[in-house]
Amino acid sequence: MAGRYTFPATCQYILAKSRSSGTFTVTLQNAPCGLNQDGACVQSVSVILHQDPRRQVTLTQAGDVLLFDQYKIIPPYTDDAFEIRRLSSVFLRVRTNVGVQVLYDREGLRLYLQVDQRWVEDTVGLCGTFNGNTQDDFLSPVGVPESTPQLFGNSWKTLSACSPLIPGSPLDPCDVHLQAASYSVQACSVLTGELFAPCSAFLSPVPYFEQCRRDACRCGQPCLCATLAHYAHLCRRHGLPIDFRARLPACALSCEATKEYSPCVALCGQTCQDLASPEACGVDGGDNLSRDECVEGCACPPDTYLDTQADLCVPRNQCSCHFQGVDYSPGDSDIPSLGHCHCKDGVMSCDSRAPAAACPAGQVFVNCSDLHTDLELSRERTCEQQLLNLSMSARGPCLSGCACPHGQECLKENLQATLGLTACCQLGPRVACEEYLCH
Repeated sequence: MAGRYTFPATCQYILAKSRSSGTFTVTLQNAPCGLNQDGACVQSVSVILHQDPRRQVTLTQAGDVLLFDQYKIIPPYTDDAFEIRRLSSVFLRVRTNVGVQVLYDREGLRLYLQVDQRWVEDTVGLCGTFNGNTQDDFLSPVGVPESTPQLFGNSWKTLSACSPLIPGSPLDPCDVHLQAASYSVQACSVLTGELFAPCSAFLSPVPYFEQCRRDACRCGQPCLCATLAHYAHLCRRHGLPIDFRARLPACALSCEATKEYSPCVALCGQTCQDLASPEACGVDGGDNLSRDECVEGCACPPDTYLDTQADLCVPRNQCSCHFQGVDYSPGDSDIPSLGHCHCKDGVMSCDSRAPAAACPAGQVFVNCSDLHTDLELSRERTCEQQLLNLSMSARGPCLSGCACPHGQECLKENLQATLGLTACCQLGPRVACEEYLCH
């Protein structure tokens, strides 16, 4: 990928894309930021697969996660193309089925893009050519190498309405913000001091000091902490986690109730839902994307797990069970076609020999995490959606749950009907049973 360069422009750009096939495109929207709005910060990042707007995820600086640029979702979310999960209070991860992964720290102004080996010599964009040759990293969309970062960056602009960055050497922010110059040098000197010394033998802090100095002059403490966090992130990839926030109170993170800060949060096994699918935390599907064994941020203390509905850390025995699209409290529940079921330690088990994904007779179970799932079934009007009064367009996100086969819809029938299929849906602590027919 491309070496280090500076391109502080505000527009929408192609960060990376597959050169030959259009299999993936990652776009970046920058917006003005800083003390005098003379910096550029990530406003949003989008991942589009197969040039299909129905295969698009957008992460915004405001904290929203959008599917197809219109449906707002709350992670975790999984379908046949994307896995979206919050790894900690700091990082949100989007992982695709084509070997592309994005880590985004919206508050810390950081974005990391990783592609696997299948895209060697088949990647272009602001991140470079991924062929081991740094001489052609500034390749433009028409295949011509550009001579400066400004010309290169402007060539990957996707919105013609934006003004291109003027060619030439950008001004040093510390020459513009003279009052911040001495502060930035003093604050950034921590990179070359004792705190980061274990890492400096593997990764020279000199270029990161220069980046820190410029960024601290441009936007003060937020950019200072972001640059230090970036260097610490790279040190962590060398197996050297450094808790710089504990030594620098100005960069300390405030954690919500029940959570605590860690410089090294495991990428999986942190939530109650993870307990029900330990295989998802094992081998990474062979895509070799998880080189980072941990990330920083606020997370649950040891021996506790995040209940994503309550956003609280709880002991294992207080974990709810996410089953067939519904959250069940620990303890006993009666589920149609499965009979008596028991939620324990985040895992649902039933007395019936029916499979865990069983549905009432006449319906089929849609598992969005199954690569072979018929996604159109999940976008029909299912019984669960009808009870919750949800309508889903043909381009809506995949929702796991029981659905009627193609050509049939879920209709509410009178409880006294002699014909009909019983379906029970648990809504919070209440259980409402109605009869439904698939027609």
